[in-house]
Amino acid sequence: MPWLHSTTWPGAGEPGDLITRRYKNKAAYLRRSYTDTQLATIYRHLTNSTGNSGGGMLLVGYGGEVQAVKPSDTAVAQRDVVMKAVFAALWTNDSDDASNLAWIRNFYRDVYADTGGVPVPGEVSDGSYRQLPRR
Repeated sequence: MPWLHSTTWPGAGEPGDLITRRYKNKAAYLRRSYTDTQLATIYRHLTNSTGNSGGGMLLVGYGGEVQAVKPSDTAVAQRDVVMKAVFAALWTNDSDDASNLAWIRNFYRDVYADTGGVPVPGEVSDGSYRQLPRR
């Protein structure tokens, strides 16, 4: 089994098996709901599957006890967020790599167009995965 496939999350129903499955995920943390412009962009991308037949978006709720730990006390610094958004593209054939990667990259870039195509920490977003400085 290729190293990459043996060390990645096995998933939950993605197309293909552990060896043939192909996917790309991107994520972002949210301090509050997306703006109306971002929501319209999300709707547009999720209802236009051109270039992707197995893509989607998952919203994971945060809050409660997650916020009881200070950001400096853990490797996960996003402690004041309400949701984590996961953008996903899933496919089975390597011939579909380019179109699926373009779909998810464009989707993510367009949702965060107001901050240069990535989720920059601010009022709505807390960015994406980040590391705390070493002490």
